[in-house]
Amino acid sequence: MLKDFSSAFADFLNSDGSMKLPITFYHAFEAGPIHTNIDPDGIIVTVTVHTIDTEEPCLLTMLFPMPLGAAKAKLRQGRLPVLPSSAVTVRRRIDEVIGDSGERYSRFSVDVK
Repeated sequence: MLKDFSSAFADFLNSDGSMKLPITFYHAFEAGPIHTNIDPDGIIVTVTVHTIDTEEPCLLTMLFPMPLGAAKAKLRQGRLPVLPSSAVTVRRRIDEVIGDSGERYSRFSVDVK
């Protein structure tokens, strides 16, 4: 199982969830799939990114807050909030949640360009 971004980049996270310095991934998702899901808080997007010190990838889960109806409409229309060619800057850890299968992961707010 792949590490969560919050574990792989723990040295870059402050105790309040903010990043000590923003980390930007350029075209980081071209090698792997983009997984999307509707969440009560908006759209969840999970991608595989590489860590800084190893070649081992980790999972970055991004939350794009919006009403549930808007999230359903965007996904139905195929208007993803992030594309394989996007530049994504991780800003802060929002929270940690437990998934349906019992795995723990953190959700992050990001800026997409």
